[in-house]
Amino acid sequence: MRSCFLILMFVARCAFAQPLTEYGWTFYDTSNRSVQHNFITDIEFDAKGRAWVATSNFGLNYYDSKGWHVVKPILPDSLVYGWFNDIAFIDEQTLAIGGIVGKLVIYHLNNNTWEYINFPQSSLQAMEVCKVPNRGLLLGGISGLVLYRDGKFKSLLREDAGVMGLTPYRDCCVDVSTGRSTYRYRFPKNRGGVHVGSSHLSDAALYRTAEDGKGRLWAAAFTGLNLSCRSDSGWVKADKIPQTAFYNFNGSWQFTAHELGVLPDGRLMAGSQFGAHLIVNNETDWEVYSVPLNGQFDGINRIVVAPDSSIWLATWYHGVVVFSHKDHKKHKKIKPAPQPLPVDPRQQRPTLQVPVHKLYDD
Repeated sequence: MRSCFLILMFVARCAFAQPLTEYGWTFYDTSNRSVQHNFITDIEFDAKGRAWVATSNFGLNYYDSKGWHVVKPILPDSLVYGWFNDIAFIDEQTLAIGGIVGKLVIYHLNNNTWEYINFPQSSLQAMEVCKVPNRGLLLGGISGLVLYRDGKFKSLLREDAGVMGLTPYRDCCVDVSTGRSTYRYRFPKNRGGVHVGSSHLSDAALYRTAEDGKGRLWAAAFTGLNLSCRSDSGWVKADKIPQTAFYNFNGSWQFTAHELGVLPDGRLMAGSQFGAHLIVNNETDWEVYSVPLNGQFDGINRIVVAPDSSIWLATWYHGVVVFSHKDHKKHKKIKPAPQPLPVDPRQQRPTLQVPVHKLYDD
């Protein structure tokens, strides 16, 4: 029995752990008429495997087997082309959208209708939204942290520095990063439970956190631009990151950690805020994949692993970039191969070269 179990574990791991050197870049932007705007703020996948994409000032797009589609919201005059910053599914048919000042925007997929809910404090701007148990929604913004459930709002945290990031942790916890500190909030799963607990996680503003397959907690710090790992003694800065992933930020060459993700095989991914580098942890070293973008100041705004294991990146100025296996035929549109970014001449290791493969429509 033990031998059979080990064989099954090996097969399952191999099924997920495709070498990323076999991957290539596919671009969806305004040049190939895929998305409405090249400033992508968030990406989420629904139960049917469709990718929902929020854009800055140009609303909502989604991608399915037939290609790209535009969802045109019926917005009040004051909210026309409002800033859609963050999206999260409350359930399979209900998508919450953050970013509009004074309102929570909800899109109902089943009947293509929009709902606009006024915040108790009209000045609240929910830049971050996150699903919590029992059909609840956590809203973080410039005025703190608010829980929305069953049509009611409850203030959980008031801080002048505001909430910078919300990261789901396992099934019933959310890491909340403010401009000063980071907290972990616990939400009960039982329907009748109303108590919300919290604990202090860090004295630093950890913009994003992620737990890898070995149970290690990683964090991208908002102020320090560093990637760190949690140990028994506290937070330890990640080392051995190749200089090919570094960026000259205010005269200092460093890896400007911004977004985190976890591959199906449990390895951690981190994306840079500047320079558009994607790094993958291999225990003893890091792999570096440089997204071939035209602008040297563009970076990675979101990292999302799709149901088919492709990696979707939201960028600041170049739309959606999909990193998928070179034999994957699902993604068909690609723009001409751009020039790679300039790198630090002091670099010690070469960046892994990944092919930019040309895919054509049928």
